[in-house]
Amino acid sequence: MERLLVGYLSYVTENNAYRRFENFSNSLYSLENLKDEPCDLLSIDNNSSCSVKDALKESKLFSNLVHLDKNFSDISVLFITAYYAKKQGYDYCMYTYDDFIVTRKNVLNSCIEFLDNHSSVHCVRVPVYSYDDKNAFDPDHTPKTINPDSVRHFNTVTREKLRWEGPYFYDKNKFFINNWHYTSRPTLWRTDVLYSLFEDLDEIPVMQTFEKYSCEKLNELPLSVGVLDGGMMHTVKQSERNAQGGTSADKKIRIKKSEILECLNKLGF
Repeated sequence: MERLLVGYLSYVTENNAYRRFENFSNSLYSLENLKDEPCDLLSIDNNSSCSVKDALKESKLFSNLVHLDKNFSDISVLFITAYYAKKQGYDYCMYTYDDFIVTRKNVLNSCIEFLDNHSSVHCVRVPVYSYDDKNAFDPDHTPKTINPDSVRHFNTVTREKLRWEGPYFYDKNKFFINNWHYTSRPTLWRTDVLYSLFEDLDEIPVMQTFEKYSCEKLNELPLSVGVLDGGMMHTVKQSERNAQGGTSADKKIRIKKSEILECLNKLGF
């Protein structure tokens, strides 16, 4: 068993395939870049069509398949990755999605080494990013409609500007440390830290409501964030949630943790 578990979420149905299947196919193919990385891949599927589930199985990329008969939104990959990593004893865990393309090889070992040597850092952000060209990834300068990988450049809880430390080099990969907040975008975590988000919750909010909860909870640490300069993956589109102009429906949704655990139990997890 490796020290890192990577959870991969997919959700492609007959109703959304016209806008999601091509992105899923390209994303799944890109996971080949992780074949020689020091990680185990876990497929987590939100009740996609049979052809999608078959493609995931036939890829032979995954050590295990958690193919659910319900859609638990983004909580499927966030909770199940943390839960399974904790249960199986993985030191680290990472989540990603079927609209992200893995573009770089030979970086995860450096991420692990970086975290091993920086005990105060709780996680590493891995989406594409350039320290030397921050404005290209700051929505105040480059909106998500132009660059869907743009992210807010301040701490959403404290409202503080980002304070940068580094760089730190591991096998030619460059890392920085700052005071960024929690994000549901692909991130590599210390398993205990990510799992702690769910320990006191019986009902789990989704999407941006979960992000708000997690930002506030982890700020109590306070959260110290690593950033992989250059990243190792990029998204292929602006979030549908943001593109449609709001999350009013998401705010009301709660996922019962017991319901997810029941599904996992039926699947033998």
